[in-house]
Amino acid sequence: MVSATRPAGAATVPALPLPPCAATTSAPLAILPPIDVPAAQRHMEGHDHATRAAVLAVMAGSPTFRLHPGESKEVERARTAARWAELAGAGLFVDTVAAADAAAGRAKLDAIHETASLLDYSLCIGMSVHFSLFGGSIAALGTPAQAAAWLPGVEALTMRGCFALTELGHGSNARGVETEARYDAAADTFVLHTPTDAAQKYWIGGAATTARWAVAFAQLYMPGEAASRGVHAFIVRIREDDGALVPGILLADCGYKVGLNGVDNGRIWFSHAPVPRGHLLARYARVDAAGVYTCDAPSPDALFGVTMSALSGGRIGIAASGVGQARVALAIALRYALRRRAFAATPTTPETLLLDYPMHRRRLLPRLASTVVHQTALNDLKARWGRALSAKDGHVASCGFKSIMTWHALETMQVAREACGGQGYKSENRIGVSRAALDISATFEGDNTVLLQQVRWGVGGGVERREHLRFGDGACGKWGGSLPRGVSLPLGFPWQDGRPWRLSGSPGDGAVADGGMLTPTRCVRPHQWALVGGAWCRA
Repeated sequence: MVSATRPAGAATVPALPLPPCAATTSAPLAILPPIDVPAAQRHMEGHDHATRAAVLAVMAGSPTFRLHPGESKEVERARTAARWAELAGAGLFVDTVAAADAAAGRAKLDAIHETASLLDYSLCIGMSVHFSLFGGSIAALGTPAQAAAWLPGVEALTMRGCFALTELGHGSNARGVETEARYDAAADTFVLHTPTDAAQKYWIGGAATTARWAVAFAQLYMPGEAASRGVHAFIVRIREDDGALVPGILLADCGYKVGLNGVDNGRIWFSHAPVPRGHLLARYARVDAAGVYTCDAPSPDALFGVTMSALSGGRIGIAASGVGQARVALAIALRYALRRRAFAATPTTPETLLLDYPMHRRRLLPRLASTVVHQTALNDLKARWGRALSAKDGHVASCGFKSIMTWHALETMQVAREACGGQGYKSENRIGVSRAALDISATFEGDNTVLLQQVRWGVGGGVERREHLRFGDGACGKWGGSLPRGVSLPLGFPWQDGRPWRLSGSPGDGAVADGGMLTPTRCVRPHQWALVGGAWCRA
């Protein structure tokens, strides 16, 4: 049941007609109590209610936060910066990344980001890159001394930073980044270099104009060693405080995007840029004054896992923003459905409200229920984050939640847009513009499809390989292969060259008895198939 406030002056909604099954039953219908709206709001917020109220008060009381669709990226970036400055001027970022209680500081910061995203996703992402990714990397990967030296400046916005991981040639495969960091023992510095154009850092939020520093991820090479020690994180100055580029740094603007044009995404090239030895984030790996490299991680895989730890928290933030955007879109669509009328049952009766149509309710209310469930699950995960979750479980959860919740949000926003008809297409009515901004959430900080494969690996403990199906040399009449005992294969799967495989001598539901044969409908190039995680995949 949905509880909504009817607009002032709106006509009373007639009672909903009962479906035939309800109209003919003798049992009375259960009357649900009205929803306690303040309690529901607190549930959906989850935590830090006072902080969220403070953010809303700043946004409601300042003309800087009024929406202006259709602005140029330069104007939108300036407006985003002004909104950020007003939140900072209200003291909202105090005791966040530099808080003595790290968990409380993160929760407060999450509340700020999530509330800001309800109005301006560019503002949310810009702040998240600086505080959660740049600052979060220092907190997670730096020593206590490094955190104490840098995090107060991050919190006070005197050390504006960005997160330089993605390259033009490496996105999801972050382990394969090509940027090099070679230790120069004579100068006691690391030398960062972009060896190819594909190794340029790309889509780096804040790099185009805002950031003065970057946490840059690069392959570490020690003197005399041909092999990399793996991906390590470095704090690198990219601009002076006055905005002038430092030697060895080249920057460029990524230009217009489909959405999020309030974020100044940029490109970074390093040209033998010197970085002090003490700027290697050294909680897990370090180079001492004698030039000796040591690492606390038990394996390169473990080191890479902890190096990427800041992304797990970032994915939870993206999931939360996605659920928030779904809530906003549904609120707009449902309020519109409580006002907009279409068609009358008789010439003498008023036209019917959209929400009184069963079809319209079926479009919106199941998605409203799903959104509440997603928010509830997200609140539970955030309550356990950093306390009752291992690093592995946190990674798996962040991958799954981010994928499922952002896909749900994008689909829900499209349904809400269509449910508002032509009015949903107007920029000032927000849904379409907000959906365009959120669209990147399906691919940044991990492509959703790839992340769900990470979930499969994490939950299943790796790919389970079973007996392969090997097919013949492609000559007609030589195809066929025995299925392993007890295996069932859906009829018509897998697909090959647009044609399904067919099962011979099998029941109609596709279950194959031991020794059943799999044959194609046409002769195509042979392939080997393996049962992987319950699905047949080309080997």
